Parts: sequence; structure tokens; C-alpha cells
Amino acid sequence: SDSGSPNLDIVVFFPEGQISELQRRQMTTVSSSRAHVVTFEGGGDDMDAPIKNMAADRAFAKRHGMCGINSYNLGRPVSQMVHYFWSYFRALDHQGLQVGDPVDIVVPSGALGSSFNAGNFHRSERMEKTLSDAINIQVPYNMERIFYYLMGEDA
Repeated sequence: SDSGSPNLDIVVFFPEGQISELQRRQMTTVSSSRAHVVTFEGGGDDMDAPIKNMAADRAFAKRHGMCGINSYNLGRPVSQMVHYFWSYFRALDHQGLQVGDPVDIVVPSGALGSSFNAGNFHRSERMEKTLSDAINIQVPYNMERIFYYLMGEDA
């Protein structure tokens, strides 16, 4: 198991009360002295600034071998494509349409989609808890990444 590797030391942060019980158990029942799990009060965005500040301190990051890992990978959108095909064919059946007929599919994209819709981008004063803990965010990373590249990687 990688959890016992001497080359790995991992710290995982999650907001208290904002993940499912299954997710909490998955993160807190790893039996390894190399894995450390920390909870904090607030939303997922509240931990971003301190982590970014540590990563921005190059000496600190280098001294501690710090790197960031996100759960996003190519497998995620590829596997999610199945949902679009399934939904498309269900809509055809439900509406009595033929293969090739157009169907509108709405993809909720959280704060990023809302910023394009409303024409502005800002952090809300409060976060509305949703049924999906994964989208309980106020500052979308993808928008920050867009700004970074638009500024010539100097932001």
C-alpha cells in the first residue's frame, strides 16, 4: 500500500460537517502514520487561502516538499460523458424524438457559470449549502486559472 511509503507524507483538509459520512470515514480511517487528516470550520474556500499562502512561500514549500493534488483527472470527464449519452437517449424516448434530433442539456457549473451568466465575479457574503457537498464553493478554481493565463502567467 502507498500509505506506508516512506516517500509519502500527506495532509488532507476538509470542512467539518460538509462532507458525507462515507467520505469522512474514507479519510479518517486510514491506518498510516504518513496520512494526517485535519478538519476546519467553514466552507471549502476558507482553507484555500492558507494553503495557497504556504505554497506561495517557495522556501517553505521546498523545505516541506509541498505539492497540491486535486481529485480532477481525465478519467472524470470521460466517465461523466456516459451521463450525457444516457440522458440524451432518455430524452429522445420521453419526448418521442429520433436519434439526431437536438436536445438541450443544461450543465450546472457553480460559481463559474453564474459569473458568466450575471456578468460579474465575486465571492458571496454567505455560502448556500446544497444537496451536493462537492459544489459548496464560492470561489471556483477554474476561473482563477483562466485569470492566471489571461495575465500571461503573472497573476
